[in-house]
Amino acid sequence: MADGDGCGMLKHAVASRDRGQEKAFMGVSLIGIAFVASVEGLVRLGGLSTLTSVLTTLAMAIPVLFKLARSYLTPGPPKRVLIIVPSCTSGGFSMPAVACASAEFDEVDELEQVFASPLGGKAAPDDESGATTDPVQAEFWNDADIRRKLEDTIPLARCPAKDFAAVFVAGGTGAVSFAECKPLQTMAVQVYEAGGVLGAAGLGVSSLLGMRLSGGRRLFPDPSDKGDETVVGEAADESSETAGLGSLFTAPKDAGAATVAKAMATVLSAGPASAR
Repeated sequence: MADGDGCGMLKHAVASRDRGQEKAFMGVSLIGIAFVASVEGLVRLGGLSTLTSVLTTLAMAIPVLFKLARSYLTPGPPKRVLIIVPSCTSGGFSMPAVACASAEFDEVDELEQVFASPLGGKAAPDDESGATTDPVQAEFWNDADIRRKLEDTIPLARCPAKDFAAVFVAGGTGAVSFAECKPLQTMAVQVYEAGGVLGAAGLGVSSLLGMRLSGGRRLFPDPSDKGDETVVGEAADESSETAGLGSLFTAPKDAGAATVAKAMATVLSAGPASAR
């Protein structure tokens, strides 16, 4: 994996997080400035004492401050990432890609991992994944909760886009069927247009190549080009033509899955508005 590619993508994700922190700081600063200005205005125009002015302004500001505090302190519903793997009838998923991605998602606080497939039911690694001697893969495969989820993946039809902050499409020999999976593409569009995070690796990228947004624009300008870089991606940028949309990270090889998931995790850790 080229270090420059991964670092560049992570800089996009970190920049997205920093912009969110800057907005929060600016919001609090503006409230403070408005408070001071209100006190000064009341003193000058109303002839009130300084103490009376402060108390009056506080009475007006308390509801606003309460709402602001509640938005930061009240825990919302858990964030969820949907990991889409092939159904057993279509083939297997790439163990290295899914295991490494899952490990990265584990680093995000209170992020629930949901495993789904086009048809639901059992999902298994493909024959090309090899033995699970790698520590990360072994830990993933020996996790009883993960094995239970893979034995009975949720059908995509039962996964409403509004319930997920992110979607990761896994690679593997069975992922070739994703290119014709309309429910997958529909859901991915809905999550992306709601400001969510999309990621794919290996053959999983094929599911996104023909994807069109609701306005008709393709997610990838050239659907025949998966990209020559090891990892390509961009975090949401309100100043670009994709303002209001989500973040997208892809890698044309399964080996890039960890870096894709790390970039997704960075954006999710920043608490995007779409995180659910």
